[in-house]
Amino acid sequence: MRKWIAFMLVLFLAVVAIGCGGGETPEHVHKFVDGICECGEKEPTTDVEVKPTEIKVSGEKAEIEVGEEFDLTIEVLPADAKNKNVRVVANPSGIVEIKDNKTIKGLKAGEVTITVSAVAAPTVKKEIKLTVKGEEEAPVIINPESFTLRAAKSEVEIGKSLNLSIDALPEGAKKDATWESSDPSIATVNNGVVKGIALGKVTITATSTLVPTVSATYEVTVIETSDPVIIKPESIDISGSETEIYEGATLQLRANVYPDGANQGVIWVSMKPEIATVNEKGLVTGVSEGTAYIYAISVDDEEVQSSKYRLKIKKDNSGPVTYPDMQGYNIVFMINTKFDPYGESYSGLDKLARQQAWTEVQKLYNCVLVEQSFPADASWGPARHKWIVSQAEVGQAQADFFQVPVGWLGSMIAGNAIADVTSYYAKWGKSQMSPVQKAASTIQGKLYGVSEGTDPTILYADLGIYYNVGMLERYKIESPAKLFNEGTWNYSTFQKWVESAQALLPEGHITLAGHPYYYWLGLTNAAGVKIADTVKGTINIYNNAPIEAASLLRTIYLSGAYEKSPTWGESDGEFIAGKALCSSGFRWYCGADNRWAPDVWGEDTRFGYVPFPWPDSSSKEATRVNTGGEEVVWTMATQRNERPGDIKEEDLYRVMVDLFRMTREIQAKDPTFDAEAIKKQVVEKSLDDPESVEAMLYFDVDKAVVDVCHLFFDSISGSPLTTNAYNIVVGGVDYTQSQSEDYDTYENKFLSLYGAGA
Repeated sequence: MRKWIAFMLVLFLAVVAIGCGGGETPEHVHKFVDGICECGEKEPTTDVEVKPTEIKVSGEKAEIEVGEEFDLTIEVLPADAKNKNVRVVANPSGIVEIKDNKTIKGLKAGEVTITVSAVAAPTVKKEIKLTVKGEEEAPVIINPESFTLRAAKSEVEIGKSLNLSIDALPEGAKKDATWESSDPSIATVNNGVVKGIALGKVTITATSTLVPTVSATYEVTVIETSDPVIIKPESIDISGSETEIYEGATLQLRANVYPDGANQGVIWVSMKPEIATVNEKGLVTGVSEGTAYIYAISVDDEEVQSSKYRLKIKKDNSGPVTYPDMQGYNIVFMINTKFDPYGESYSGLDKLARQQAWTEVQKLYNCVLVEQSFPADASWGPARHKWIVSQAEVGQAQADFFQVPVGWLGSMIAGNAIADVTSYYAKWGKSQMSPVQKAASTIQGKLYGVSEGTDPTILYADLGIYYNVGMLERYKIESPAKLFNEGTWNYSTFQKWVESAQALLPEGHITLAGHPYYYWLGLTNAAGVKIADTVKGTINIYNNAPIEAASLLRTIYLSGAYEKSPTWGESDGEFIAGKALCSSGFRWYCGADNRWAPDVWGEDTRFGYVPFPWPDSSSKEATRVNTGGEEVVWTMATQRNERPGDIKEEDLYRVMVDLFRMTREIQAKDPTFDAEAIKKQVVEKSLDDPESVEAMLYFDVDKAVVDVCHLFFDSISGSPLTTNAYNIVVGGVDYTQSQSEDYDTYENKFLSLYGAGA
């Protein structure tokens, strides 16, 4: 990339000097040796992000009294490190309070370790040992005067569980209790979780540990295990907004089977295969000029069929394409990862194809493609979001294209920071856009995402349950990925596996870590249900699948196999500490220095993966995965002050889509190109367990669902559903009560962006 930038800069300067048109390639090609070309030209330098290598802390104390506080002075080295943000945490928690990442206040007597780590390099850290002395203020304990037990129902099936919760009076009274079953041969009880053993009735008693005279009872009837409720398909919608494609082009269609929870499996049919064919995954290929009709049939009921999807196949008679002369303009891309295929850190497996496309696009448009990192004051998250919008407000956008989460699109549109590319896509997109990406970036009926085409190497499985392979082997725990591959990984199997794993783990270890929201979402999607459905424009929070998923997680939490105070588990927590077998997360976390580092558990750091389990009424063939990899999208800036007036937005859009399109075309022409082999190679870079690799590769486009459940919020934690999931699973709050408080606000925000007629 540096060579090409130097080449274009020299060309541009030469054109300006002699006053004639640009675009011709000079005979001399720079060859830099030790930074100098034989012609005397110096090689341009590019900025390389400097990461923290050391943290110095002063002002610390070895001992303080309860109520005393002091400030830490923190220095991040080297001085030119780009991101100097730090995270200060205390272990164990509760002994001290940490304010503003620097002020330490003693709360109660005890010993604590305070760790200061670099956000940009979490392995760079400094630990401080602190002893807090003195008498902490005794907590106010309210003795209960009465207990009442409640549950969603009074029956439980053999082998299934029922959760009992305690309501205590007066308000704030302690709910600590001992639990007892009148007949453990019929039903057992453990911390409020009643498990059916045999037919009959039992009385469950909860007795206060503080006031033994306070108790409550609840009668439970154990019934026969019923056959799983199978939701029958009733209708099928096809996702696809394209009306025409060219001969030889492809179009990916998606089938959505309703009602939610029905088997999503379909059989695809083309009524005119001589005009357009469709494969078993819904990929349509234009064969000859004419009109084709595509439809889908439910695998569970052949009487249930979609309406016919009408698609016109056109001859590509566009003839020679004229490319605008951009006069050497630097088209700037701002991205969080490496985008320039000539950069030393670019690791994409399409490197050679993208390099050819990169060079060709620069030549055709007489432009220079420039990758830039976001500045230090625009770190990932709200700071970057605010920075992009604020730059647009003053007409000083710092790039032509930004890659951002789709959750930012609404406010970026309101701030006039990004362009509506609907008409550009219709003219130049050639109907080549992932249906997932198109659905997520179509806001109020207009398209704001720049098409990246359809990538045959994309991995659809991402969000899932990741585990410590070394720990799994050390304690002889059955591989969950193996259970998935064998087709037995349903809700009941998952619960039994968690409980058996917990029994094998040593004291101080737990089976599951990570935020309940990810598990709840993953379990719901595995049932084929979308919390936020952009096809129907509906919210499905009260569908049976998410309710059942929350109940399962609550049961597991009460069993003691889930960490007591779950965190997101991305850069700290029990999983990273090597105390939890599993955590929820994404594939890129594995081996990432700012997530789960390659040596996070020492020399034997190996990562495994298993998808979320499906309901007992479903199957491996019917399970689905959420396409978490589509959470970011390319957008085109509107307020680029450095852009010459004769450089049109439409031309910039063409550059971007041509870059992606040419890359795919060059790949496809390569006789050694094997999309499946590439996907496997990518997965094997992250996962160290063959069973896990097989499980991740199981999902293709036909087994993925588009659920924008939290994507229309500025951040995942900004969605009320994340707090609700935590309160339901950890706090035992009633599901309907918790969700109803935020339902209207959540639905209105969704409908304003993705709803019918939005």
